[in-house]
Amino acid sequence: MVAEEKMTWVDIKDRLSSPSTVLTDEDIKLACEYGFLIAKNYEPDQVNHSFYDLRVGKYGYSFMRKPADIEISSIKPLIIRPKEVVVVIMHEEVRFPEDVCGRIFATVGVMSAGVSYATTTVDPGYEGTLRIALINHGNRPAKLLYKQTLCKLEFERLGRPVRSRYPTRHERLTPVVTRKATLEEPRQLSAQQLEDLSILKQEAYAFGEPLDLFYEHVARLKEEMDKLTAQLDRIERMLLRLASGDGKPQ
Repeated sequence: MVAEEKMTWVDIKDRLSSPSTVLTDEDIKLACEYGFLIAKNYEPDQVNHSFYDLRVGKYGYSFMRKPADIEISSIKPLIIRPKEVVVVIMHEEVRFPEDVCGRIFATVGVMSAGVSYATTTVDPGYEGTLRIALINHGNRPAKLLYKQTLCKLEFERLGRPVRSRYPTRHERLTPVVTRKATLEEPRQLSAQQLEDLSILKQEAYAFGEPLDLFYEHVARLKEEMDKLTAQLDRIERMLLRLASGDGKPQ
């Protein structure tokens, strides 16, 4: 048996498809006008340079809440609590040809609020909704508005269509889809444990609304009480010095 001749990179390159390219704003608008790339809720103003700005949709879910589903509207923004992970369904739906892939990038405005998510991809041939998993790394709740720009979608045309077609169309989430939270019921805490705000915080954020909101009010009240207690202690020490004749208070 004659061994096959070893191929050089030049030989391999001759068999490769033509170079891929990132689509420009004009390319994106042309494709979208004919129902490709952004297949539903397309807005030309959302096309900027070589990106399409994806927006927050009507639905999301978080397994840190019960129920897990979240509805978002113009009068009901999405509130992401500290350390909470929320999956948001984008307002737009996509339709990718088999020779186009996508990359989703974060925006500075969202990240500056303490909310981040990993850069992800869209496979060639994919059709349907897009889900973005967000986490609030900050210590304060973060607010996202309905149809607010959340991330940027870049389109890259490949040199030729891929052979492995995307298997099935992703489910459309028009109604809220009920999901089972994976968390246990809150524990029965003792009076001593309830005095420990770190334990109360852990339980409150695990169970979700409204206990997490209750914890935030309790934490603020405790902070104000601590300040008031410190002021009363200073006043008490001052009065004791005056009563003992130690002179003027320092």
